[in-house]
Amino acid sequence: TVLNTITQISDITTSMFNSGILNTLTSLPSAATGNTLVSLKDVAIDKIAQELEKGSMTSEAVDKTFTASGLKKMDSIGKLTLVNSALKKYSQQAKRNSKALDRELAIMFEDDAAKVKQDLISGKITDDVKFLLFNKLLDMQPMAKSEMPELYLRGGNGRIVYMLKTFTIKQLDIYRREVFAKLVDAQKSGDPVLAAEAIGNFVRLAGYWVVMGASADFVKDLIRSAFGDSEMEEPEDYLLENIWKAFGFSKYQADMVSRDGPVQVGI
Repeated sequence: TVLNTITQISDITTSMFNSGILNTLTSLPSAATGNTLVSLKDVAIDKIAQELEKGSMTSEAVDKTFTASGLKKMDSIGKLTLVNSALKKYSQQAKRNSKALDRELAIMFEDDAAKVKQDLISGKITDDVKFLLFNKLLDMQPMAKSEMPELYLRGGNGRIVYMLKTFTIKQLDIYRREVFAKLVDAQKSGDPVLAAEAIGNFVRLAGYWVVMGASADFVKDLIRSAFGDSEMEEPEDYLLENIWKAFGFSKYQADMVSRDGPVQVGI
């Protein structure tokens, strides 16, 4: 439905986490109009998620539904915001000679790292820069088979089980990569700075997901209540529901836990 399209508001969470609030907000207007420095075609993206890749009747039917409801448009705005805000961040890092950027470019481009850094400083949108942005999009959204679980890759027709679930899987993977893996590394190395970074990542990720998700739910209920379809919830209820969602649980599961307790639900 069109109301479900509003849920895509929370998609800019990953952009806020990756590139900062300011870079995200300044990229959002151009993403909404399609007037961006880097388009989705530039980074070879033409679908919402990997499980909607063209080739099956199910994926094509879902794709048509998403297009008609406006969800596909909202999704493209989220992806364009992420990619172009990442470009701003990378350019800013390059101009201030960020060591973190140097390490990232060295891993990805090896001997060509200095050239890519200069491209970012000068504002050139080269194939290497597009590749860099494509990889950042993959870090945050399940857009390629390389981002999918092994069972999906080997699943054949069983891949239908993953339909519309890969974003939740990717959400949990971001926690794993940006929080728990860094905490483990910090413990092994005894690095308090890395530990603080991991904790900060957790606070920002969870906080952004809760606030953006609660905002989307509030807007949807506001529209429904205007037509007499539902009543508004208490503000704290929106936050509580989205605390559960921030860790991969659905509203249905959250309601079950609230009613029956985590043991009965199997958590």
